[in-house]
Amino acid sequence: MGRGKNDGRAQRRKNAGNTQSGAEAAALQKVASSFGANVMPEEVSHADAAVFYQIVVSQSWEEVEAKIAQVVAQGLLTEGVLLAGYTILEQAQAGKEDERTIQNIAQICMRLTELLQNLKATPVLRLVDQWAQMLESKPKTAVAEVQRSMQETFAEASVCTQQDFVTEIQQIIERMEQQDQEFEESVKEVEAAAGGAPTAEQQANIAEQRKQRKDAGAHVRQLHSLALAAGVAATLQTAK
Repeated sequence: MGRGKNDGRAQRRKNAGNTQSGAEAAALQKVASSFGANVMPEEVSHADAAVFYQIVVSQSWEEVEAKIAQVVAQGLLTEGVLLAGYTILEQAQAGKEDERTIQNIAQICMRLTELLQNLKATPVLRLVDQWAQMLESKPKTAVAEVQRSMQETFAEASVCTQQDFVTEIQQIIERMEQQDQEFEESVKEVEAAAGGAPTAEQQANIAEQRKQRKDAGAHVRQLHSLALAAGVAATLQTAK
């Protein structure tokens, strides 16, 4: 679907104080019921659509998180659920629904995307997330800590080898670059739909997403460089 992974931690911080009024919840319910099975792709089952509808009509973000947790625990989070969500989001955008309604649906879709990606994460992806969090949270000491962790992980080789990590992170970088291009295309569509003059809220949202993508890309590229350096260091150590 070409949906990029945004920085989930930043999104959760943004969502932490997000609550929906009764009017907003009613608007979400209206959108969900309006864009029903008749607009769903064939890949989306009635059960998948029902799971997303159940989440989107929540009264608050706390209820959203509780329902999502239940869906994950029951093994109901699938590509179909995610596709149902993005289909409703795209229809809401095309129908020029209220900006706040669109934002709420988008936040739910991004949260589900993050969780589904985590469920499918390979050992390398888990390491990327772990080490990227270190780079973000401890900018002054993180590089040395990540280097030590990489050396230990690659030497043990029980999770992955240095070559495995480098190969997969290169693929991750390529996917991120493709997703960045798709994001910029979607920005052009938003700008065109707004007659070249997006609202202040839309501009702020675009700017925030661009920043998140730039920061995430910088961390992944830094990890790639550190992994290459770790390989060189290991080779020199072996030569001794």
